[in-house]
Amino acid sequence: MAIAYVNLGAAHNGKGNYDHASAAFSQAISLNPKYVDAYVNRGSMYIRSGELARAIADFDQAIAIDPNSAAA
Repeated sequence: MAIAYVNLGAAHNGKGNYDHASAAFSQAISLNPKYVDAYVNRGSMYIRSGELARAIADFDQAIAIDPNSAAA
């Protein structure tokens, strides 16, 4: 189920709907707090929306979950 929210977030992110994208990515994380791709995607969205400190926090969390993840 978390992947569906990541996909929804990615669709909103692509359209510049950052509030909706953030909500979808956050829902994915709520469903699966160890889902690296949710953090990476939300971090990328934060970069696009100019929220660099939040992006760094999400990327740091992704790395903490899986230091070997290429995406993280």
